[in-house]
Amino acid sequence: MRDFDAKREIRKRIESFVSKGIKKEHFQFQNQPLDGGKHFTAPHNEIWAQVSFGGGDKRIVGLADKPCTRTTGMLFIQLFAPRNTGTDSALIVAEKLAEHVQFYSVGGLELQASSVIEVPNNPDFYQVNVHTPYTVN
Repeated sequence: MRDFDAKREIRKRIESFVSKGIKKEHFQFQNQPLDGGKHFTAPHNEIWAQVSFGGGDKRIVGLADKPCTRTTGMLFIQLFAPRNTGTDSALIVAEKLAEHVQFYSVGGLELQASSVIEVPNNPDFYQVNVHTPYTVN
């Protein structure tokens, strides 16, 4: 599986997430236009998320006719809730989202344990991040 294919599978997994706390159209995928070519606009009074990927190392894990490689990476999901609306709703969405993506595997993709991290001092939003490492092949 190529890294490109793995990211596509991760995106499909996130798109299958269902929660009363966040609408599907409130997920912004890195550099992806919405249907109809529109740009993402963050809602002012609802939780929204930004999804991106961090690259990792590629390692040789086996030798045969040609080297077999394994790629690592990190899935970042940043959740934003309006300021002064409390922390519970964003934390609940973050924990449910972490449970939804962690330990998922398909083909050569394997997502690992997710971490939920509160981010202090964002002046505009209360922010919670979900970090999930993954391996390909």
